[in-house]
Amino acid sequence: MNSIDFQKFQPNLKVRRVYYGSIASKLSTSTSDIDITLLTTTDCDERELLRFVEEEIKAQNLLADYEYKLTSILNNTIRVPILDIEFLSDCDLTITFSVNNKLAVINSKLLEVYANLDPRCRMLALLIK
Repeated sequence: MNSIDFQKFQPNLKVRRVYYGSIASKLSTSTSDIDITLLTTTDCDERELLRFVEEEIKAQNLLADYEYKLTSILNNTIRVPILDIEFLSDCDLTITFSVNNKLAVINSKLLEVYANLDPRCRMLALLIK
């Protein structure tokens, strides 16, 4: 199985995949995307790491079985750089990657706690969404 070797980007870098957003908060709908942040053990340039991920996806042909579109928003004007993988075939799914987006992970957990405390919170969140 092919996977991304982050050691090629930076020696001794360990990366953990963490879900956030509506998937993590259990507030997803059938049209929700999947938000993933790559939490690193050491500081690294977030934009460069996402560029590396994008290049590895292309170089290793990791998504060869799918019709997809890669979109990266890595310029310095955006606070949280992202890499989107939009699957174009039947599933109509987008996966968004960010790096060390810890605040989003915490906010998602907080929304999940609110939704678990009172079912009305879940209904309100879905209504707003």
